Amino acid sequence: MLENAPGLSIALIVHAFMPDQNYGTEIYTLELSRALKQLGHRPTVIAARRHGPAEIQREEWDGVPVIRVPALKTDTRATFDDPSRVSVYRQLFEELQPDVVHVCHFLYHTTAVHTAAQQLDIPLVATFTDFHGFCHTGLLSTPSGAPCAGPSYLRFGCLACGVHEKQRTAPAGSWWKLLGRWPMPQLAALSALIYRPVLPRGLREEIDAVRTRPDILKQALNSYRAAIVPTTFTTERYRDNGITVPMTVSRFGVDIDRTPKPPPPPGPLRIGYIGQIAPHKGLHVLIEAVRGLTPAAGQPAPEVDVWGSLDQHPAYGGKIAAMAAGMQVRFAGSFEPADMAGIMAGIDVLVIPSIWHENSPLTLLQALATHTPVIVSDVPGMRDFVEPGANGATFPAGDADALREQLRPFIKDPTLAPRLSRRIDYARTSLDMARDVLAIYRSCGISAARMMVS
Repeated sequence: MLENAPGLSIALIVHAFMPDQNYGTEIYTLELSRALKQLGHRPTVIAARRHGPAEIQREEWDGVPVIRVPALKTDTRATFDDPSRVSVYRQLFEELQPDVVHVCHFLYHTTAVHTAAQQLDIPLVATFTDFHGFCHTGLLSTPSGAPCAGPSYLRFGCLACGVHEKQRTAPAGSWWKLLGRWPMPQLAALSALIYRPVLPRGLREEIDAVRTRPDILKQALNSYRAAIVPTTFTTERYRDNGITVPMTVSRFGVDIDRTPKPPPPPGPLRIGYIGQIAPHKGLHVLIEAVRGLTPAAGQPAPEVDVWGSLDQHPAYGGKIAAMAAGMQVRFAGSFEPADMAGIMAGIDVLVIPSIWHENSPLTLLQALATHTPVIVSDVPGMRDFVEPGANGATFPAGDADALREQLRPFIKDPTLAPRLSRRIDYARTSLDMARDVLAIYRSCGISAARMMVS
């Protein structure tokens, strides 16, 4: 069997890694790396680091070798296309001699990774954890949160998203801050299309980068031998946007303590939110829903524990803090991935109120694995995992009233969450996931001889 082939060298490319960032893609990369190592192979994580030392750094994280490559430029094109970096990756690949370059996320590494691997005739495989392969923000939604089909011919929507992102990240006092409210991003995008020839050079280059990005990435992504996707919806969206690489749906696995959930203590319903505090994650929908809940006489108001950093999107974090004033909402801050099982044990129901498509979020899978009922937005990347009445419920994305109605049964009946908990499970682990990945490597035409230690 392939999983027993000794010494397969695997370079896993990811846009960030612990401790700099520990969201879903980073945790996926770590757990896949550990499982591949457990199966006898030699993974090395190559992570981009946007801040910190300008030289390449080498270390280990939880037993996995990590090479950190600084992303030296900050303009838009440098996040996805920087030919000057090809030599950096050639040198790393010549050193590691990988049998496969597995791209978990290309952002900040740029297409230089693809070029270097192709020059050295190393097979490329990818995992599409979001929509960055063709979408400027990776969210496949407009600045207002409405669903988006992908880049149009003129890239008008991409430009509007680019303006919105510039406005969000610009320092205080910057003229970009004037473009934050609708319809300013759309008007700025229209102006960019009409007046591009007479705009300053720097702005012209930013506009051209946003408009050419989908075509440059399409060429790079179609050089993969195969891609792994967590849902059929992801496959369909990539297909719709010209990515023709063979794709295999393989659900993520999670490694977490699966001990039965302890009985809840007497008292209010404990609602949990775990993740980024950012507009597309929809925490405001949860706060609004809970604010409108009026418990019956003698019932305590529900409590909400929010795990995540209010500083990631300061303006949105400030809005959330203001919305939660006077409510039973505790902002618990960031946490280490190893603490997840303990956090899940301390809540009765997890709510994931995202207003973007989502893509099989690991937090959802970890909740199910720890026997925690879930209430999630009714989007393809999550509803596939939820059986209403058995392990949780869904509600229309962005609809606080509908979310409130899904929370009411848990408040009225304190036994509902523990009864559901006894039937909830998600058994798939990182080893199951890694075995699927190895089978996909084999389907890419990697010969047995290539996978043997020389």
